This record gives sequence, C-alpha cells and structure tokens, in this order.
Amino acid sequence: SYKGIKVIQLLHILHTISHEWSLILKTDDYNNPILRPELLVNQQIAAKVERQLQDPLVIMTSEYPKWFVPLPYFTPFLFPFHIRLELLHATAFDRDRALQRIVETHPELATGSEGRTGVRLDKDKRCVDRDSVFAQGRGIMTELASSTSLLEVYYVGEVGTGLGPTLEFYTLLSHAFQESSRNLWRETGTYSGNNGKTYVSVTNGLYPRATLQTDSPELSKICDDFTYLGRVLGKALIDNRILDIAFSEPFYRWLLGTHEKMGLAAIRDIDEVLHSSLKQVEIFALKKGTLLKQEGLSEEERDEAIKQIRDDSGCSLDDLCLDFVLPGTDIELAPGGPPVTINNVEEYLCAVVNYTLKEGVRKQMDALRYGFNTVMPLSNLQLFYANEMSRLFCGTGTVKWSEDDLCTTLQPDHGYTATSTAVKHLIQVMTEFSPDEQRGFLKFVTGCPRLPVGGFKSLHPRLTVVKKSVDGPPDSYLPSVMTCVNYLKLPDYSTAETLREKLLTAISEGQNSFHLS
Repeated sequence: SYKGIKVIQLLHILHTISHEWSLILKTDDYNNPILRPELLVNQQIAAKVERQLQDPLVIMTSEYPKWFVPLPYFTPFLFPFHIRLELLHATAFDRDRALQRIVETHPELATGSEGRTGVRLDKDKRCVDRDSVFAQGRGIMTELASSTSLLEVYYVGEVGTGLGPTLEFYTLLSHAFQESSRNLWRETGTYSGNNGKTYVSVTNGLYPRATLQTDSPELSKICDDFTYLGRVLGKALIDNRILDIAFSEPFYRWLLGTHEKMGLAAIRDIDEVLHSSLKQVEIFALKKGTLLKQEGLSEEERDEAIKQIRDDSGCSLDDLCLDFVLPGTDIELAPGGPPVTINNVEEYLCAVVNYTLKEGVRKQMDALRYGFNTVMPLSNLQLFYANEMSRLFCGTGTVKWSEDDLCTTLQPDHGYTATSTAVKHLIQVMTEFSPDEQRGFLKFVTGCPRLPVGGFKSLHPRLTVVKKSVDGPPDSYLPSVMTCVNYLKLPDYSTAETLREKLLTAISEGQNSFHLS
C-alpha cells in the first residue's frame, strides 16, 4: 500500500542516518550505529520470507510474491542475517543449488510421501598437485567461472576425495593469497608459516597495498591476481565453501560499491599506526579551521595565530618534516612532492586518505570486482552490509566452544552414545582447546579451519563421533577421520588426558594429506 511504502522509506532514511551519522559529524565512530541493528528487524515480514524459503515447490517454480526479492534488497535491515543468507542461496544461484540448500538446512524436507526433493549437483572433479595449488587453481577458477558445476578436488598421490580435500583446497588458496612475496596487501607485520613461507600479518584484516596506477608489468601481475581472487570469492560463495582469509571492512566496501564514502576513519581499519599519525596532523587542520571561523581578529592577527599553531606536544607542523609523498612509499601525491605547510595541510590529509583508500588501489579492486562478476553478479551482495561480509565468505570466527553447544550438535554413533565416557571426555577436551587447537581440530575433521555461520549446528553433514575398533589397548592408537562426512573415529581412551594427547598428535601428523583411515 501507499502508506506501507512511505513507512518503509522512512525506516530506510532512519537506518541510513543511524549508520552514516559519523559522515555528517565527521567522527571516527562509523562502525558504531546509533540504533542497534536488531531494533529495525521486522519479525513478521521475516517469518513470511522464511516460510517461503522452506517450501520446495516455491523454490522449484520461483513463484514468489512480487515484494519477496525486491524488499530485502532495498531494506536488508528489516531481515535477520540468516534469512538474507537463505534468500541469497534460494534466488541468486541456480535452482538445483537452491533445492540442495533446503535439503541441507532442513533434512526433514528431503523425503516425503511424494519422494525425494533433493537433487544431485553436477560435479567437476579436478586433480591438483599440492606443490602448485596456486598456479593450478588460477586455471581451474578461470575455466569454471561461468560453470554451474560443483568443484571437487583431490590431490596427486592421495586417495581422498570429496568435501574434505575440496575445503582444504580453498584453505590452501586462502593462505597462498596472503603470502608476503605477492605484494598484494598493506603490511603491518609478517609471520613465518610451518612451510617456511612468509605471510602478511594485519590486525583488522587485509587491504590492497596502494601502488602507482600507471601501466607496468608489476601492476598487471597484481591485477591478474586480484581477478583470480575475485573468482575464488565468487566460486566459494556459490559452492558454499569457507575461505580462511580475513579481509578488512574497507575491502568489503569496495565489493559493495560503497567505498567512495570512506574517509579518514576508515584508515583505522587498515593501518592503526598511519591513522594515529594522520590524526596528529589533523590537529593542525582543526585548529586552523577554528581560527578561520573566529570573529574579531584582523587578517594580520589571524595569519600570525595560524603560524603559531602547535600540537599537544608543542611541535609545529614544520617540525614534522612532511612532504606530499604517500607515507611509507616514494609515491608523490603532488608533482615534485612539495613540503606540507599550515597552508596546505588539509590538501595533504585528503590526498593521503584518497590515495590510500581509493586511487592507489582502484585498478586492483576493479580487477577483483571484474573477477567476481565473471562468476556471479556483484549486485547479489546488496543483501548484506560491509560488517557482515566476513561471515558470508569466512564463516564464524574463533569463539570459545561451550559444553552445551557441543552436547547439542555433536552426534555420537556406532558404539557411542551421548552418555559414553569417551564422548564426555571429547567434549571436555574440545571446550579446553586454545584458538589454534580449535583451528587444527576443525581442519583435521572437516578440511577447513573455520566453521560456517551458525557454528557446529550448520555443519553438513553433522560432526559425528564413532567408536574406533582396535586390536589391542585403545591408548596405543590414534583417532582417524573421514573429512568428506565430518566423521571422527575415536578409540575408547582410558582418560581425558590420553584423549587430548592422542587427538593433538593425530591433528599434527595428519595435516596436508588425505589417505585411507
């Protein structure tokens, strides 16, 4: 109705003010909306959408109400994240994938009096050499960009195939993109991996390294890698695979097309040291602005007062010895790289922010967006906000596993029940894992060191623990897994301490290979 449209438009304005108020007031709190997002969620409309998404007949025929798709895209804030995620799977991908998603999230709908509603997706199986995952992955992603087939990977010399090796393939690609030698990212530090390679270390997520945008072999190679990354992001999203890579919020703003609104506050999300330095320089610009607005001063008095501006430590701007050169590089922000003075300090701040966030990364991010678009339209991402995108591509971050959640989601079978001592010991050990041990356990059991959105309850198939039959004392044997079905084969160890020791040993020794267990 007309009144309904007006209410929705009003809510849209309210939401925009709540999220973009920092741009109006020019503060650094753009990540903190005025209103909590859940206050604007409409549970009644969300419930209607959810009911439609659970109906296989609706998915098969695409017979949705007229408002069903446009409304969530125009007003994502009216719907919880999990509803928008299901809407993406139901409407943005092909029908077979949509039906497969229903079967995975609602197993009770998979069978009925009229037979199965599930479908078997076409699979494209590829053999990959572990020593050339990145190079072979580039060719695979290029070939499959427009394919609706489900990518399945297995490795040279290994018998394992299916979900586990495929998830590890995406994990290996994620790590390869983070190698420092590729010169793709801003670096605030590095660390050495177990394979001897050096990786980029960042606090708040990855963001492209600003470079000269003039054509060069180096820039062309970098852009090719970003096109490749865009295809990986798109393919992982369509195939419902998780990436083990942390991007910054400004990176996701480029994907969503909201990057032009970024200012000094966004620098904090990619380089806290640079942000702190620029805030120090901003003090001079702010004090100068105050003096320019002050009434009652003659032109000579105002000019003299501006020359005497000092920061909180008593330093003048000249004492900082700044030039129009991008910090940490030799890229000139103005011809000849002239010195920064109190007369041009505002231009310097704008130039650094603009080149760091936008102009210095434009070709890289355009290449990324192009690569993504070859797999699926970027417009499909408009269901989400930048601060939600990490969950979309990378699943759930590291959180402490609770006993209640594990008791609910872990499925004992074939020799074990929920009351079995071994199962209780396993849950105890899992709740005591450090973040690194959690990642190791997940990679060992599933092939990926991260959980999907929703945690263990969103694993498909469910995490299952079964009793491992052994010829001798159980304490002499290691556990084994079937990653293709999230299956942990656990001997009936005598103590929780022994279980922990054997499990960590198996995790350490079982990395980077898939063989018969």
